[in-house]
Amino acid sequence: MHRGRWKFTAGLGFAVCLLGSVLQAQTGTATISGVVEDESGAVVPGATVVVTHVDTGISRSLETNSAGRYSAPGLIPGNYEIQAQSSGFQTAIRQGIQLRVGSELSIGLLLRVGQVEQTTVVTADAPLVDTVTSSLSAVVEEKTILDLPLNGRSFDQLISLQSSAPQVRAKSISGIHGNAAFFSVAGARGVSNRYTMDGIEMVGGGATHSMPGGALGTNMGVEAVQEFQVMTSNYSAVYGKKAGGVVNVATRSGTNAIHGSAYEFLRNDNLDARNFFDQGAQPPEFKRNQFGGAIGGPIRRDSTFFFGNYEGFRENLGEREIAIVMDDNTRRGLLPKRDAQGNMIPGEFEDVGVAPNVQPFLALWPRVNGRLFGDGTGEFHNAATQVSRQDFFLIRVDRKLSDQDFLFGRYNFSDSELANPGQTFDVDVDASREQMAALEWKRAWTAVVNSLRFGFSRGASLLDSQLTVEVDPSMLFLPGAATVGPLTLAGFTGFEATTLASAGTGPSAERMFVMNLFQVADQVYHQRGAHL
Repeated sequence: MHRGRWKFTAGLGFAVCLLGSVLQAQTGTATISGVVEDESGAVVPGATVVVTHVDTGISRSLETNSAGRYSAPGLIPGNYEIQAQSSGFQTAIRQGIQLRVGSELSIGLLLRVGQVEQTTVVTADAPLVDTVTSSLSAVVEEKTILDLPLNGRSFDQLISLQSSAPQVRAKSISGIHGNAAFFSVAGARGVSNRYTMDGIEMVGGGATHSMPGGALGTNMGVEAVQEFQVMTSNYSAVYGKKAGGVVNVATRSGTNAIHGSAYEFLRNDNLDARNFFDQGAQPPEFKRNQFGGAIGGPIRRDSTFFFGNYEGFRENLGEREIAIVMDDNTRRGLLPKRDAQGNMIPGEFEDVGVAPNVQPFLALWPRVNGRLFGDGTGEFHNAATQVSRQDFFLIRVDRKLSDQDFLFGRYNFSDSELANPGQTFDVDVDASREQMAALEWKRAWTAVVNSLRFGFSRGASLLDSQLTVEVDPSMLFLPGAATVGPLTLAGFTGFEATTLASAGTGPSAERMFVMNLFQVADQVYHQRGAHL
C-alpha cells in the first residue's frame, strides 16, 4: 500500500522593530542591539557602528538613529566584535561577544571625547543573558556537542540536558510510529515538538508524526552542528505551529582559516559482556563502525566560504531470538492425546491429519532445534543479524555579495536502512531518506534589514517485510501479491495459541509515507523610535 502526504506552507513574516525592540524571526540566527552614549550619558545619534564576525571577517555597517540606538538582526552565531565611531569621539571597540543561536543581546557602547584615531578597546566578555525577550530557552554549545559522548552520535540526545525536556520514550524499532526518541518539553506530548535547521523545519516520513530521525532514529551530523537552542516556553508567536518545544539548530559555516577533522568510532562484541539469555559462552556477534569527516574554509577570503560534512554508520548486531514452534509430530498431524480432564497421556497421540491446502504453509515455520515441551511444541533458537546503515551529507556556502547583500545556501540529506530479523523466516526492512535545502538572501540598510528565505524539506520512509525462504506463487492469497502476509495457527490443540510464533511476513509490507514541506518566508526588521 502506498500512502502519500503532501503539505505546503507559505509564511510571510513581517517583524517591525518598534521602539528598538527586535522580534526574533524563526531562524537559526541572532541579534545584537544597543545604545551608543557619551561619557555624560547622552545618546550619540549618527554614529557609525560596524559589527564584524571575527572568524570570517564579514562585517555589517550601521548608523545609530536619533535615539542613539543601533540594531543588527539576522547574524549567524559566532564570535563578534563591535566598533563605534563618531566625529569628536574616540573609536570604541567591544570584543569577546559570543553570539548564540536565537539570542538577542543588548550591547551598549561608550564613546569618550577625543580623536577618531584614538581607540578604546573593551575586551571583557559580553553578558550572555538575553535581556530583550522573555522566552525560556537553553543553548547547547559546540564544545558540549563535540565533547560529550553520544551513543550513535545523534545530537538530539543532548536535548534532555534541559531540565524541562526529559526523554519520555527511547528509540524503538517501529517505522509506523517512528524511530526517533521522544522528549516531553514542559509536559507537552513528544510529537508536539518542532525541529528547525537554519530556520527551515525538519520533517520525517512517519505515519503518525513527522519527527526527524529516519529508520534508525538518529539525527547524525554532529560535526555540522555549531549549536542548537531548546526553547521551552514563552517563545515568540513566529515559531508557532506546535504546542511543545522548539529545537532551533544552527549549522557551521566556513571561515577564513581551513579547518577539518576525520574520525572513526568502533564498537564490537569483544568489549561486551554476555547477556543472561545468550546461548553459549560468548555474546552474539556485534560490530559497529561510525566514520566521517568535515572540512571548511574560504573560497575567497572575507567574502565566500564553504563547509562540508559526511558521516557514515554501519552496524551488524547479532540477535538470538527464541520462538515456540510445532514439533515434528504436530507437523504430521499427530497431537498429544488427552484424557477427560485434559491431561496429556504420555506416549499416546491422536492422528488429526493435516489438510492438503495447509501442508505447504507449514514449511514457513522453522523446525525445533531446542527444548521439546511434550505438548506438540518446542523451541527454535534463531541467531540472526540486524543490519543497520546510515549516510549523512551536508554542504553549506556563505557569500558576501556586497556591503549590503549576503547570500547563504545549504543542502543536506540522510539515508538510512534497517533490516530487523524476526523470530522465524521473516525480516522487517525500514528505509528512509530525509533531505533539506535552504536558500536565503539578506539585504541590510541603515535601519532596515530584509531576509528572504526559501526552504524545502522532504521525509520519505518505506516499510517492508520479506521472507528469507522461497514461497511458491500458489501460496499467495492475492494473485500478484508481493508477500504471503502474516500466518498464525490456533485452536487445534491444548496449548495456548498465543505461545506459538507467527510465520510469513509482517503486516507492514510495501507501505510508503512521504512528507513534503515547502517554505517561503520574508522577514523585514525596521528599527524606529527611542523607547524600549
